[in-house]
Amino acid sequence: MFYDLSLGYEGVEDQTRREVVAMALQLGYTGVAANHMLTGIMADSDRSRIKPLELESVIAAAPGVAEAAKFHRKLLKVPAAQPFRQFSRITVVVEDTVQAAALNSANPVLRSYDIVAVRPKNQKAFNQACTHLEVKERDKKITYIPLNSSSQKFAT
Repeated sequence: MFYDLSLGYEGVEDQTRREVVAMALQLGYTGVAANHMLTGIMADSDRSRIKPLELESVIAAAPGVAEAAKFHRKLLKVPAAQPFRQFSRITVVVEDTVQAAALNSANPVLRSYDIVAVRPKNQKAFNQACTHLEVKERDKKITYIPLNSSSQKFAT
């Protein structure tokens, strides 16, 4: 199964979102995540406002989407009963340990998203992310720490 878990959300018009999701469907993806990038102090206003698109409007956005999706899902051996999923994701850019301390499973802002990603900007924030951040399977959250950033290299 294939997912694109980092679709841009800010500044993207609904029609463009529909077209991007339609392309993911056409290529046989089984899900996507719209990503909200957060830099700075987290506030209650950062709660998820990402709404899943209605698949009917996505299919209408591009001709032939349904047929292409069916073909690629069959080619990729995706079960026909497997639904197309739309997730909300927040990527929190962390520059210090105070910001990192706010990243916990009790945080109501983080709980409003399906996926939580962390992008540490320095070695200290990276170490804290790797050793102290909570990842709870029952919350069905994914914590993602990019290790292949070309601009940041951290000792592991």
